[in-house]
Parts: sequence; structure tokens; C-alpha cells
Amino acid sequence: MNWQFRFSGVVRHRPLTLLYPGRLSSHRAEACAAVRSSQGQALVEMSLVLPLLLLLMLNMINFSFYIYDWITVNDATRAAAEYQVYNGNAISGGGSPTYANVKSVVTNDAVSLSGGNSTICVVIQSTLNGAATLDPSSPASCFGLTPTTHADPETTYRAWFVDVYYPFVPLVSGLSLISSQTIHQQAVMRSMQ
Repeated sequence: MNWQFRFSGVVRHRPLTLLYPGRLSSHRAEACAAVRSSQGQALVEMSLVLPLLLLLMLNMINFSFYIYDWITVNDATRAAAEYQVYNGNAISGGGSPTYANVKSVVTNDAVSLSGGNSTICVVIQSTLNGAATLDPSSPASCFGLTPTTHADPETTYRAWFVDVYYPFVPLVSGLSLISSQTIHQQAVMRSMQ
């Protein structure tokens, strides 16, 4: 039986040890030992699970940066090809775009990359009547990958090929499931020329 006292609407319980002195001391000791044991068990479980949770979170962050960079490079490549096809009217005013203007469209669109846009490699090529013309300032190799010239079966259109290479480096590379790799995107568009 438990005694209750009311003070200003609050129910106060009298401790059971006052009602049954000597009988609950062994039960209390067992209860305290059980609480200490469960606290130790929780500490061991947490020490086992916490590194796995941190590893999972770091890989989620690395994967999200990879997907973001991949989408950014893809959008920048497409925007540069559209700029070239529409003779510069699609994005920033008229005028026939030069290779340097097309490259600046890529670098301006890719400014939010996780590693910065200074490491982007852009290769631009046009094909008309089976003859390929490569941008003279294009590098011979982009991060170990050699750009190739592309053939186009269409003879009435000019095909514009824009290849963008970007070296992705994970935020935390030691524990990452995603390794450092080169993201390569290509956009091909045809124009009436």
C-alpha cells in the first residue's frame, strides 16, 4: 500500500522504505546493480555502433558531393553546346562564339564544383562533311584520358562536340567507398551551317 499526501494539488508519495523498513533494501540493491549493468551495456553497444554510423554518414556526404559534381559538369557541358549551336544567342547575347567563349561558359556554369572550376578540362570539336576540326587550344590529355575525334554521319549539319573532364576527389578520401576519379561528360548538338 502506498500513502499519498496532497499539497496544493500535487500528489506526494511516501517512500516504501518507511512503510516496510528492511524488506526493500535487497531489492533496491538488485535494481541499482541492474541499472549499472544496463548503462554499461548501452556504452558498449554505442561504442560498437558509433564508428559504423560515422562511416555511413561520411560516405553519404561523399556520394552526395559526387552526384552534385556530376550533375554540375553535365549541365555545364550541355549549356556550352547550346551556346555554340545557337551562335551565342542562347545565354549571353549575340555574336559568333569563339572557343574561348564556349570554355568560359563551362567554367562559369561549373563555379560551384566541390573542388573548384580551375581543374576543368574542356575539349571542343566541330564536324562538317566528315571533316573534324578540334579546338587548337585543347590539351592532348585530360587527367590521363585522351580526347578522341568524333565522326558524324550527317553531312548537312555541323555537329558540335563538347567534352568536359573534371577530377573528383572525395571530401574524406581515407574512409570513402568512392575513389578519386575523373568525371567525363559529353554533349553533342547539330546546327544548320
